[in-house]
Amino acid sequence: MIGFFTNSFSQVAYVTNRFDEAIARFANDYGVTRWLEVRDMDMGLDADRRLRMDVGFAMAGGVQIELIAPSGGDDAIYRGALSPDCEGLQIVHHHIAQRMATLDDLDALRERARANGLALPINYHSPNGVHYFYVDTRETLGHYLEYVWFPPEYWEVMNARIPVN
Repeated sequence: MIGFFTNSFSQVAYVTNRFDEAIARFANDYGVTRWLEVRDMDMGLDADRRLRMDVGFAMAGGVQIELIAPSGGDDAIYRGALSPDCEGLQIVHHHIAQRMATLDDLDALRERARANGLALPINYHSPNGVHYFYVDTRETLGHYLEYVWFPPEYWEVMNARIPVN
């Protein structure tokens, strides 16, 4: 049986209201100076919902850091982590991600989550073959869990583009 915490931990993700300021804060305060930045990225949440965001990826200490700034569409899953009353810079922990070794492992974990009655607010497979879903564990863990599977050739190209700090 596959547990919800696998041996494939790969990412810590944060949401911000000010992308450029957050990148600068990571550089100044945490030494994460090099990022792969994707502006105005379009992302599917499921077959019917999409959102737009600025997103950055960086490797630090052997872990990928993802920084997300929601910018439109159905972005409530990210925008909801931010305080609407705060006018200053916000950087809020949002999820951890686990990269699954096989698509079968990912599918089995998705079915287990559904069987356990857990909500999957994101459940999508992209045209480039990437499959991913989020499990809503905020009530117990305070954040989401993301599970993702990349076709090996796509992962090789994507991973090579992410700077190591």
